[in-house]
Amino acid sequence: MKKQPIKNLAWRCMFAMAVMLAFSCDKFLDEKPNKNQVVPAGIRDAQALLDYHPTMNQQDIGAGEASADTYYITPARLASIAENFRRMYTFEKDYLFAPGYNDWTNLYSNIHVANLALETLDKAGDPAGSANVRGQALFFRAHLLFQGALVWCSVYDKADSKVQMGMPLRLNTNFNAPSTRADLEQTFAQVLSDLRLAVQLLEVQQVAPTRPSKAAALGLLARVQLYMGEYGEAYKNALGGLELKGELMDFAGLNASAAFPIRQLNEEVLFESRLATPPPMSNANSFVPASLLALYDADDLRKVVLFRTNADGSIGFKGSYEGSNTYFSGVSTNELYLIAAETSARVGGLEQAGRYLDRLLEKRWRRDASGRSLHVPVTVSNREGLIDRILLERKKELLFRGIRWMDIKRLNRDGAGIQVRRSIGGVEYLLEAADKRFALPIPEDVIAISGMPQNPR
Repeated sequence: MKKQPIKNLAWRCMFAMAVMLAFSCDKFLDEKPNKNQVVPAGIRDAQALLDYHPTMNQQDIGAGEASADTYYITPARLASIAENFRRMYTFEKDYLFAPGYNDWTNLYSNIHVANLALETLDKAGDPAGSANVRGQALFFRAHLLFQGALVWCSVYDKADSKVQMGMPLRLNTNFNAPSTRADLEQTFAQVLSDLRLAVQLLEVQQVAPTRPSKAAALGLLARVQLYMGEYGEAYKNALGGLELKGELMDFAGLNASAAFPIRQLNEEVLFESRLATPPPMSNANSFVPASLLALYDADDLRKVVLFRTNADGSIGFKGSYEGSNTYFSGVSTNELYLIAAETSARVGGLEQAGRYLDRLLEKRWRRDASGRSLHVPVTVSNREGLIDRILLERKKELLFRGIRWMDIKRLNRDGAGIQVRRSIGGVEYLLEAADKRFALPIPEDVIAISGMPQNPR
């Protein structure tokens, strides 16, 4: 069979998935198949599908982060963007996504690619030779499905997860299978199952961090379990990832005056991916509240590495791990140190929690003349106070990554009472802690085509 370029192969698969979402299954199946359609075969083709990084690594869902509380947009700039994104910024109950091409279609197009890679490997045989590629496909599918659950589902709570609506579980490339919403328990069981198997199959070292490694899978598993409130398991997997790769950048060695001081694919990156950024929170449109900048100590180098002061005095973000105005959303060691610290504190290991947090923060603070970090070690005598400090550092460290929305939802489940407020031209918009709008509406065209139930409004 004539080999096709990776780009063509991946885009044809994405087009096929878009067609599935745009038309009923019966109408699609009535069409005669194209005899020239590319059919991937073998381990190399499966790897090629997953290696097309413009789709697999650059389309993480940004709608949740765009709804979070770490930025604002001016009224003039808000008025200049498409109406659906204005509605997203102000927490409207419907029409947050343009029909056809949106976060939902991107998500399921990429899940389709992962499923196609898995089916290609099944046909190829050679389980041992294809193990690493299979692990990558499982990682991608779990990564995508978890993102969808964060945006379009209520927060995971074990007590009612079997009665809460989850995501459609599309686990093969059969276009004839109708899309139905699984419950939330089934959704997260699938994410965990895929990641646990991926951990077993993936190699420790990949040729590039655009391919998920064993450490990346352990890190993503820890992130999911943190969100679910499974703190003991999250702690174990965060440590497992750090044991394989635990390097941290020393911010004292960065050029804080650079336009983007942190380089792409730096030593902290375990898995490289970026957000498909909604316009409200784009680097050109969004600004950081002065109240957030005030949280940083004068000797905390993140204050100058992560932020820039614009000519008009507003604050912009320049600390992406992409080394550009795009936003990193992958898995990294700094996140794993924070997961290890929080989960250790929650299960009773206060001294350990303090050490994990100190390990990170000493790499973020200025140094004295002798080269010693000016960071003062964290006090570990008070459990609740330590957890509050760790959560504060998460907010300060993991900006614009798609993680803040996840944190607001899980912390509100546990009683934090975090509200998200917007003020536009004197009009206030409020997302209260228990608001149903924390599960964003599924695109209306998807609901109309599939007949799936919409989220409560």
